[in-house]
Amino acid sequence: MDKSINRVLCTVMYHGAHYSGWQVQDDKPSIQSTIQSVLGRMHHHPVKIAGSGRTDAGVHAFGQCFHFDTDLNLSE
Repeated sequence: MDKSINRVLCTVMYHGAHYSGWQVQDDKPSIQSTIQSVLGRMHHHPVKIAGSGRTDAGVHAFGQCFHFDTDLNLSE
């Protein structure tokens, strides 16, 4: 039986003072890499997210949206 793919929309807020911005950066902490790491641990495999926009280093956000696809059954 094939698993269906669900697209999940999330809205987050963050204090970006200690991050290099939204987008993944080599050897620097970013909001995107932090969220992907947490989602990967929850799903037991890598998860890529797509943001609706990006913030620069040190910038905070309120209402930042992103989505990701998952094969988890979200109805249970």
